Amino acid sequence: MKKLPLILSFTLVLTTAASAGFYNDRSDWNELQNFKQYYVMGLFDEISLQNLGDDYAQLEFKDNLVNCIIKYKVKSNTLVDLVDNYYQDVANWTVRPRHALVQSLIKFCKL
Repeated sequence: MKKLPLILSFTLVLTTAASAGFYNDRSDWNELQNFKQYYVMGLFDEISLQNLGDDYAQLEFKDNLVNCIIKYKVKSNTLVDLVDNYYQDVANWTVRPRHALVQSLIKFCKL
């Protein structure tokens, strides 16, 4: 019985820490405030990183995405603007920032 409070506190701390890294919607995105540019750069890295299991279509998409970013000299503040603009539509408020970025980049790059 003495271990129960220890186990509960340990579980609660892990649960909080695990969920702290996920941003699920517009509200979470807005909580990032001045850290949006850092978060969005991490998202872009994750989206554009080529993985061993990627098929030809995925590799082509990622290559086209990177080439578009280079061609238009897109910076982190532009990526933040793309996500912010995506969230201007109330219907998009429940989607994750990653989805908002991907959809915005597809439109921006005409992919």
